[in-house]
Amino acid sequence: PKAGAKPSYTLGLPSGAHYYHNSSTAGYYKNDIRWNDVDGTMMTPDSDTFVAGHQYRIAIFLTPEYGYEFGETVTATINGNAVSAIASGNQILLTYTFPAITISWGSPTYTWSSDYKTVTATRVSTTDSSVKETETVNTTSAVTKAATCTAKGTTTYTATFTNAAFTKQTKAVENIAALGHSWDAGKVTKEPTATATGVRTYTCKRCGTTKTETIPKLDATVLIGDVNQDGEVNATDRMILSRYLAGWEGYGTKIKSMDAADIDRNSKVEAKDRMILARYLAGWTGYDTYFK
Repeated sequence: PKAGAKPSYTLGLPSGAHYYHNSSTAGYYKNDIRWNDVDGTMMTPDSDTFVAGHQYRIAIFLTPEYGYEFGETVTATINGNAVSAIASGNQILLTYTFPAITISWGSPTYTWSSDYKTVTATRVSTTDSSVKETETVNTTSAVTKAATCTAKGTTTYTATFTNAAFTKQTKAVENIAALGHSWDAGKVTKEPTATATGVRTYTCKRCGTTKTETIPKLDATVLIGDVNQDGEVNATDRMILSRYLAGWEGYGTKIKSMDAADIDRNSKVEAKDRMILARYLAGWTGYDTYFK
């Protein structure tokens, strides 16, 4: 028998033999020949085929020609192998069990489930593609790389098989989500002023990474006309503004707030601002509205 082949139902009898086998087909017999798997499964003539790894037995009925009969002791061979010969009425039943058909295997393949919880190993016979072995096992898992604030962690899955033909399989998967930073409440590392923004610094409680955010400038309350920012609007402010506009050296630095010097709010510090300040200090009616 060969894997994938159909059983033969034809005998090559010795020349001059005075016995024969019938050519009829009945049930599992054809030409007085029957094949079966040693597990007891009968083979249907002209349809069933041999399967790798299985062991098969042949049974043959021989009938003597007219005027002949089999003796009490009969020896027979099939393909040179001694077989059992049992008298059955006027016939002889010969049986022989062939060695199991050798299986040649291809290399195993391994299929992982989408969640990596199971692995199925499969190998297929190279002599008979209908013959295959499979084994599905549950995996074990272990975290082999912990997740960090910015990087995923890794789980390694392992599959171990009972069939020695299948080797242990492992797969490392980055499937642990990054933790993300855990920021503290932050602290002011640069105080804001009326003229400059400040800085607040946050620190990750897990990894120590820092980030910053800008603190807006402080709202400044400007006293209009108080060009030297001493808290009062007086003749000194008028003198400083007048000399600044006249180009006196050093008076540019004496004006501590250009916003205070821009009395008419036109975004320019000019002669009109000096005039308004002078008339306000002199008590002219209506000029106090610029300073409210």
